[in-house]
Amino acid sequence: MSVITEFTKNVDARPFYAVVGATDLTVEKAREAAAAADARRVQFRADFPDPWQRLIEPFYNQSGLMTPYDLTMEAVRVFRVLECHPEAELYV
Repeated sequence: MSVITEFTKNVDARPFYAVVGATDLTVEKAREAAAAADARRVQFRADFPDPWQRLIEPFYNQSGLMTPYDLTMEAVRVFRVLECHPEAELYV
């Protein structure tokens, strides 16, 4: 008798299958969300080429090279968030 057969006789495997199913569903939804976001990015780039080049493309090109924190701080600096809204410094 195999180990798996012996295991399934002694242990209720339904919780295991539930976890595996939930994980598969999560991975599937994450892939769908990534594909949808990519499609929206392509559409935005086609619909608004000038704002894309001026405002988004410099950050998009660096997104794989910088940490999310550094990328955010660079956007705060470039868009002069603290100069425009000094009262919000605590929240930035």
